[in-house]
Amino acid sequence: MDQIQKSRGNAIIKRDAILVGIGILYYIFIRVTGLAIPCIFRKITGFLCPGCGITRAILAAVRLELAKAFTYNQFMFIALPALAYIIVKNDYVFVRYGNRKLSRFDNILIFICIAGAVMFAVLRNVMRF
Repeated sequence: MDQIQKSRGNAIIKRDAILVGIGILYYIFIRVTGLAIPCIFRKITGFLCPGCGITRAILAAVRLELAKAFTYNQFMFIALPALAYIIVKNDYVFVRYGNRKLSRFDNILIFICIAGAVMFAVLRNVMRF
């Protein structure tokens, strides 16, 4: 691994550390105050968006209550692994080759996630699951 690759890797580690730190601070804030960021889409329309329930799902998953987490937002269990794959793969490609261009497969996977989120939003409001 040359110096440029190390520099790219350090930038990704720094980014991830900041994101994890923000997540931990938000988790502590919710646990201490009981307040969470409300869904603006739901406040305006009264409908659940594809992301509604993700905070509660993550809090339940942290407590290892996976069945409960699944009831809060089922789509998260499909989309997060796919998005994690895209992020990790593209971080690797960036560190190794300096390239940030998404592959055709990555673009298709992102499109499937977006289409799935739209379908999930419609179904969860029509069928109330």
